Amino acid sequence: SMIKGSYDFESLKVDQAEFESLFTDTSKPGDKKKETEKPAASKQKKSVQVIDAKRGMNGGIILARLKIEFSALADMVAEMDSGNFDDTQLKALREFLPTKDERAAIDQYIKQASATEESLNAAINDFCTCEKYMYAMMKVDMADEKFECMLFKYQFDHKLNELMNSVTTLISACEE
Repeated sequence: SMIKGSYDFESLKVDQAEFESLFTDTSKPGDKKKETEKPAASKQKKSVQVIDAKRGMNGGIILARLKIEFSALADMVAEMDSGNFDDTQLKALREFLPTKDERAAIDQYIKQASATEESLNAAINDFCTCEKYMYAMMKVDMADEKFECMLFKYQFDHKLNELMNSVTTLISACEE
């Protein structure tokens, strides 16, 4: 009968050899590990970690959203041009400027790895996104102060506009 629980499993004929060929893993455990490790290793990009991994990852996430070359960004900061960046982005960029220790670590790595111009470029390409940004910003004099000025300018303009709207409303109310 076809009612649940009333089927006679004793009369069920199972081809044991076919069952095992379909549902049994016959590969050796060592072979499986080797197969999965090789493709991952070849796809994985060689990366150097000079700064703290967590800071590098957080910086990389923020910097990936900006979609601008770090050398162009360094030029913008050197000229104190905030471009289309808002205050949140400027604060984030300022937050990931290299500290004294990070500057020393990046300088030391670059000195060790840069025997030729080609090896220098290879060393820079091995950096994570945040380290590439830090390396570019190390070339900007007083970058922290310039970010502070750009932030002040951005916030001043926006607060002035807000105040002017209120003042305009107040003046028109007084005239009526």
